[in-house]
Amino acid sequence: MELSKQLVATYREIMTQSIESQVPDGGTEAFSMLHETGWVKIFLVRRVSSPEGATMEVEFSLPEFCLPMGDDTKLCKGHEVKSSSEAKQLIQYIIKHLRYLEELIDSGFKMEMFGGESIWTVSKSFLGLPDEDLFRKLIPPNL
Repeated sequence: MELSKQLVATYREIMTQSIESQVPDGGTEAFSMLHETGWVKIFLVRRVSSPEGATMEVEFSLPEFCLPMGDDTKLCKGHEVKSSSEAKQLIQYIIKHLRYLEELIDSGFKMEMFGGESIWTVSKSFLGLPDEDLFRKLIPPNL
């Protein structure tokens, strides 16, 4: 199944469930994972105060694991970047993800940054089902 269609199906499934069944005891919000890569996490956030609405939240951060750098080599956190080609490739991956966030901002998402780990978050609230074009824009870059 195409990823954008999978995101729509998961969104619909979550939104048809009772908000009370999704929120932890005494909580006011429910977080459901729609999709995850090493660089990006896409959440659907529902609130008890507005059960018919939801917020899409996209988090971007550098991955915790090793990055494939081509030619069967990997770049891991704490690893010294030994060549200019490794450095350029890593920078290109970061640029692709920043352009992805930029496109979401152009689609009406708002941005925040959190913590020393530099987690960049964009979010947008909705009533009902967002346009299918938005789900296509939510698909993270391929590396």
